[in-house]
Amino acid sequence: MIKRCEDQRVYTFKIGMYVRKWRSLKGIKQKVLAGDLNLSDAALSNIENDITIPNLRQVEDIARSLDITIDMLLHGPEVMLEKYQQGSRGDFKV
Repeated sequence: MIKRCEDQRVYTFKIGMYVRKWRSLKGIKQKVLAGDLNLSDAALSNIENDITIPNLRQVEDIARSLDITIDMLLHGPEVMLEKYQQGSRGDFKV
């Protein structure tokens, strides 16, 4: 039997805010991105509002549709811009 620690924490994965920020930064309308992903506007809105957590395949598809890497999507534009300004390797394109 496995005993659970009382201080065991539950972490949630919130990516919706970054999807919205990257989409806005790229100048892509929600309806267009939803169409690229074969999702309804409401489904993409639920992802962007962290109501629905996308699965790994959807994360890959979102990154591909936004023409960014998964790493860029998971960290958001602010963090990636900061890394780029500090001379991190790799190209940063918007």
